[in-house]
Amino acid sequence: MTTHLPTDAEAFARFLNAQIGTGGTDKSPEELLRIWREVHAEAIEEVRQGIRNLDAGLGKPFEEVDLAIREEFGFSNKTT
Repeated sequence: MTTHLPTDAEAFARFLNAQIGTGGTDKSPEELLRIWREVHAEAIEEVRQGIRNLDAGLGKPFEEVDLAIREEFGFSNKTT
């Protein structure tokens, strides 16, 4: 099973639809674009901070966390 990640255009279209559906029709296209950019700038900074945290040793590798969760809940370690 493959997962389709949305393109930037698809993600922006979803954002616009959500804005329109929640009363964003009073905003100009420029305002909507500004909001979109702010949201993505925040997300990018959060990812960068996460990388800095990992580089500083403030985190655990995914494999370690995955194994701990699987053991805690009795899931198989098989990925296939």
